[in-house]
This record gives sequence, C-alpha cells and structure tokens, in this order.
Amino acid sequence: MLTIYNICQQKGEFAEYFHEMGGILFIYNLSKSSKHLEVKEAALFTLGGLAENSVFCQQVLCRMDVFTYMSHLLMEDCPLTTKRVAVYMVSVLVTCNKSGQIHAKVTGCIDILLDLFRSSFPISSDDMRPAHITQLCQLWTSVSNALCGCVNNPQNEENQLMCMSIFPVAKTWLESFVLPVTEIMQPITSLVGMTVANNPSAQGFFCLDGGLADPGPVPCEVRRGVQSQPSGP
Repeated sequence: MLTIYNICQQKGEFAEYFHEMGGILFIYNLSKSSKHLEVKEAALFTLGGLAENSVFCQQVLCRMDVFTYMSHLLMEDCPLTTKRVAVYMVSVLVTCNKSGQIHAKVTGCIDILLDLFRSSFPISSDDMRPAHITQLCQLWTSVSNALCGCVNNPQNEENQLMCMSIFPVAKTWLESFVLPVTEIMQPITSLVGMTVANNPSAQGFFCLDGGLADPGPVPCEVRRGVQSQPSGP
C-alpha cells in the first residue's frame, strides 16, 4: 500500500487511474474489514496520503460514511496509533474543503475531536511511560490540526461556534505554563486564533471568559485575532 501511495504521489493522473480501477474503494473496504490493526492503519494512512496530495482523491473520499467510520474508530477502545491515523484522515478531508467541514459536523466527528482535545492533553505523570506521553502528544497535536481545518480555510462559522467550548480549558492550560512550551502552546493558540477569526460571537465569548483579562498568558497572535475585528458601518 505504501508503494501505491508513493507512485500516486508522483502524478495526479496516477491517483485518478487508481480510483478508476477500483483501488481506492478496495483499500477503504480493506481498512474496514481487516482484523489486523497494522493493516487497518496502513490502509487509512495510504488513503489519507492520497487525499492530502490529490484534490480528486479528497473529493472521492469526502463521504458521510467515511466520516461516520472515522467517528466510530475514534470512539473505540483502540491504540493511540489507530486513533491518530483516523484523525489524520479527518484532517485531510476537511482541509480547504467546505463539504468535509459539513460532514464532520453532521456526523458528530467534531464533537468527538473536541472530547479528544480535552482528554488526550499530554500531561506527564510518574506512572506514565515516556513513550506513551509522546504518543499522546502526537495524537493531541493531530486533533488540534484537524479542528483547525474544521473551522478555517474556508471559514465555517457554525464549526467555530462549536469549538468555542475549548476556550475555558485552553485558557487554563495557557495560564499553567511558567515558561513557553512551543509544542504545546502552538496548537492551542492556533486553534483559538482560528476559532475567533472574523467571528464576533466567538470573540465576545473569548473575552467574557477572561481570555484577554491577563496580558500574560494570551499569546500575541490570539490577541490580534480578537482585537482585529473591524467596526460596523
């Protein structure tokens, strides 16, 4: 499958030909039917890679049943690596794709991603292996990226309003850092910034929640996003 992915990366017409011969549908069905997690993950990674590098493949895979399947995987008790590749699949399907953003909302995928954003936050503890913390961090970052794709480029105001629910916990996390931690702060600030961008309702909620009360914890890009809303006529 990875060989197919590499070949289709070279030219877009290869991906179209692969679809015409039933290849994309075959790999998708394989990901659903295989009992082996390694095969399932490889199949989803291949499909995600095809969709990321080909708008044609993205549109082929941008279907309600695909988002429903990804939602099912994200709710299952499965390894973090499986969840991460499912999040990657969602991310490439919503990026620069209004239809994908709508499917993510209708299927409840955004709600699941928001729950993962809160629950997979990588917190170090004595009884947690470093490798597990790393996997959590990778999953959490992928979830943040997927949510960014759900709300921005193109802007989706309904999805922005859904993502406002992360403001309180995001503010708490930002305030807890004594020193900046780039790999943690950047996903938070990117998501908050894209959620408030050009959305007066989201900006107002962020301010009411105390997001701008203390100049310390709120990074400049978020502050600019909230304060840049033009005045009405």
